[in-house]
Amino acid sequence: MTYQNLTVLEEERVLTVQINRPKYMNALSFEVLQEIEDVLDYVETNDNIRVVIIMGNQKFFSAGADINQLKQLSNAFSAYEFSRRFHKTFSRIELLKKPVIAAIEGYALGGGLELALACDFRIAAEDARLGVPEISLCALPAGGGTVKLARLVGILKAKELLLLGEQITGREAEKIGLVNIAVSREKVMSKAKEISQKLCEKPAKAIEQIKVLVQSSVDMDLEGALLMESKTLGLLTTTDDFKEAISAFFEKRKPVFQGR
Repeated sequence: MTYQNLTVLEEERVLTVQINRPKYMNALSFEVLQEIEDVLDYVETNDNIRVVIIMGNQKFFSAGADINQLKQLSNAFSAYEFSRRFHKTFSRIELLKKPVIAAIEGYALGGGLELALACDFRIAAEDARLGVPEISLCALPAGGGTVKLARLVGILKAKELLLLGEQITGREAEKIGLVNIAVSREKVMSKAKEISQKLCEKPAKAIEQIKVLVQSSVDMDLEGALLMESKTLGLLTTTDDFKEAISAFFEKRKPVFQGR
């Protein structure tokens, strides 16, 4: 796989996707978004890939939307379409059947942070800088930031981040629940790989269904979400991996999952 803006490495059931636009601080252009979707197309059809890691470089995870494309917005409809283009790609990540890990070093700002918010796990360097500075441009993070931040860290903290536009460190992001864990910069990728290997050992069907449940239940009433949960358990009990897990439990051995 060859891309203009991404460097992709497939190794031990894990696909690592590095945004590679250092001249533009790894800004997310429409071309970058399309290439990310092309990668997701490949991941969806490759059963050997179990986990995706998205990363930038030591200076920038991503500085956000490409300002050169942002300045071309000439009317309300073009701005609306601009926002929806980001929603499309980030939704693809959220709906992917396989877990996605954001490995954050350097700056993750605006659309860059929103990209990370679409991932299932966020591992940040303690000295990483995260924020949504769009308020300074008389704008807002329209790739899902205003919605997802409130759900993740609560309305009070979300308003602080959105209205002041100030950056916080990876360490501070961990404290408010914006990232899973903050580690020293040199350990970010090793931690992401550690988590990815743990995920590779879990049953793929269960991971897929849990992702669907968690993502769907946000927009459902409680009773509907609970009903969906019960139905999903019923579905999982018909899989070969469920039967293997039960047999392994009673035989006191490690299960061998086949993704069936």
